[in-house]
Amino acid sequence: MGVKTKDFDALLHVFQTVMGLEVIHREEENEFFVLTTSGGDKVELFGPRSKYNTHLAMARPVVGFSVDDINKARKELQSVGIDLIGDINRRSEGYAWQHFRGPDGNIHELTYGPAKV
Repeated sequence: MGVKTKDFDALLHVFQTVMGLEVIHREEENEFFVLTTSGGDKVELFGPRSKYNTHLAMARPVVGFSVDDINKARKELQSVGIDLIGDINRRSEGYAWQHFRGPDGNIHELTYGPAKV
């Protein structure tokens, strides 16, 4: 899940102190942190100065759906007329994600992580 918020510091405090999430990646200059739950699920937090995912709406969570084959899942979305946002984003470690706009207008995400397959 990812969320973009106007009050980055306050929400980060809640995620860490109240909910006990652990920061596993931080880019303070970009107001972008990745946190993890005790079960290993990731939560991405984007502040107003974040250079990432500028197309996301403020304070609307984006849920990522984990898939085994991101290319296949992308094609399935396209085949039913779902609006893809950009191309697949890939990291050198094998992680990949694809944002898409659902019929309701909200942005969602396909995610692929090699550790989960």
